[in-house]
Amino acid sequence: MKGKATQQSLAAWLNFASGAIQWGELVPTDPEDAFSSAIMAIEDILLDLDGDDDHEEYVLANDIATAINEMDE
Repeated sequence: MKGKATQQSLAAWLNFASGAIQWGELVPTDPEDAFSSAIMAIEDILLDLDGDDDHEEYVLANDIATAINEMDE
């Protein structure tokens, strides 16, 4: 799951870099949050070196990043 979350996170960063989403734009998370806060939450999870690959927080990171990426569709 960590690998999937990392891929989705990179895609979210690419969407930001391409201008598809703005730094302060609200993203469909629960509760709704700005892209900047959501991406930082994802990065905090992914950079936790103690997490095991199937940890539920990786599922959360993947879900948040996926929601961001689906905004571009």
